[in-house]
Amino acid sequence: MLTALSDDEGISLVELLVAFTVLMIALAGTAAVLISVLEVNRQSEERVAASNVADQELDRARSHDFLDLEAWIDDPPDPEAVAVDGLDYTVRRWANWVTLEQEGSSCEAPDSDGPTHVEVVVEIDGPSLAEPHRSQTMVAPSVGDLDPNRGHIGVLLRDRDGDPQVGERVTIDRGAQQHTQLTDTDGCAFFGYIDIGSWTVEVPNAAPADAVPTTDPVHAALVSRPDVPAPPAEHQDVGGGEVRTSEFWVDEPATATVTAEGELGGQLVPTPLPDAFPVVFRHAELNDRLPFTFDQGMAINGFWPYPADHSVWIGENQRPTDDPDACLPEGAAVPATLEPGEATAITVPFATVEVVLGENPGQGEGEGEGEGPTRTVRAERPDDWDCGEDSLEVVELERGESELVALPYGPWTFSTDPSDHTDVTTELAPGRDEPEAVELEHRGEGS
Repeated sequence: MLTALSDDEGISLVELLVAFTVLMIALAGTAAVLISVLEVNRQSEERVAASNVADQELDRARSHDFLDLEAWIDDPPDPEAVAVDGLDYTVRRWANWVTLEQEGSSCEAPDSDGPTHVEVVVEIDGPSLAEPHRSQTMVAPSVGDLDPNRGHIGVLLRDRDGDPQVGERVTIDRGAQQHTQLTDTDGCAFFGYIDIGSWTVEVPNAAPADAVPTTDPVHAALVSRPDVPAPPAEHQDVGGGEVRTSEFWVDEPATATVTAEGELGGQLVPTPLPDAFPVVFRHAELNDRLPFTFDQGMAINGFWPYPADHSVWIGENQRPTDDPDACLPEGAAVPATLEPGEATAITVPFATVEVVLGENPGQGEGEGEGEGPTRTVRAERPDDWDCGEDSLEVVELERGESELVALPYGPWTFSTDPSDHTDVTTELAPGRDEPEAVELEHRGEGS
């Protein structure tokens, strides 16, 4: 008897593996979605818990005496850990002076308006919160809590882009009294209801927004110099009911490395140059200049990076008129942008001069180039130059020799020592296609 064969041969091992792989992929995707949903739910629960904690903290703050909350402005409570449903949250509290009608920070309130309320801020940070939860409330003083005859100082800190600097330490000092605050989210530290009189405002790593370079620490130097060890500071005289505001720029200092080279080559005059020929930095927004004794390859640390470019040149620092560029030949300065926290290499061009020492027309046979006494060639500013009377020792040459040298732009009178060659006065200007020729002719026998 014949038996029919069945068409059902079962599932192969390969098919089983493929099906299992597809199932695992599907389960993995589902698990990822579930994990993501759980994480969102957890964060949502933490945000709700943080909000509840903040509300409780604000209720506690409203029950405080107003003068106790005022003390939080200078001395905020230490951070505190709070456990909710087995999770630890960090609570931070601080306070600021505010005015009900103010727009922006207290530091930008009109001078005639003193603060009327204390703003209490509570910040709650949780394990999984992307950013801390923050809530605030305003608390009004009781009658007699505020003395209208006391004064106020607001200190506003911004970086060079105008953005507020948060968490920067600001101190006001008048000897026996001192108050310190950290700037708020508006970059403001507001010291309200302080004793009238003269206070010093100090901000490390800052300069007043209208700063002028000076060696006086009271007005903040453009550059941190060894002879200005004190931090930038500003004096404010506060009267009863007055609001005085100081604005500072805060950013990382910059470094400048300065070298000089001839526009068309040439040996640089001996360096360091005399003090009368400093490297000079001037900022477009400041009607003043800052000089440093120049040395080739020098590094200047601690520059304040003002927003616009600096002009840099090497020459006299004297200023006979109110024009800060009166002694600067046109085109002699180079622009330089000093970036916060970075080092900038600056190359200052000098004029290239070919100095030729003429031969003695009466020299005897056999006395050729390179023979005879050495002459020192000097360069001095001419008598009608109002920016200084200084001189440079340029080069030593023998008769008939020449050499390319490089020195600052402007008018110069070249002469020799001993003075047996004619003097030559010339104006060294930038942008030449070939070196300036200075030929010092021998005066002849008997000179």
